[in-house]
Amino acid sequence: ELHDDTPVETQSAKDKGKGILVEDPKPKKKKDQIAMDAEFDANMRFLLKSKEEMEKEEEEIIKSINETPA
Repeated sequence: ELHDDTPVETQSAKDKGKGILVEDPKPKKKKDQIAMDAEFDANMRFLLKSKEEMEKEEEEIIKSINETPA
């Protein structure tokens, strides 16, 4: 039975000497970040396109192909 004055042992986050070095990521240069943001935005627009929008575009492409004389 523990008394109120008994110290409780807690595990602390001590360095175990594993030799693992985690470096903070280097901040991106502004120019690189702008290019990455633009590419990300383009990818998101593509992924968020609804099925209906894709089908509509497909129908328009097929229609234009059919209207083009051979």
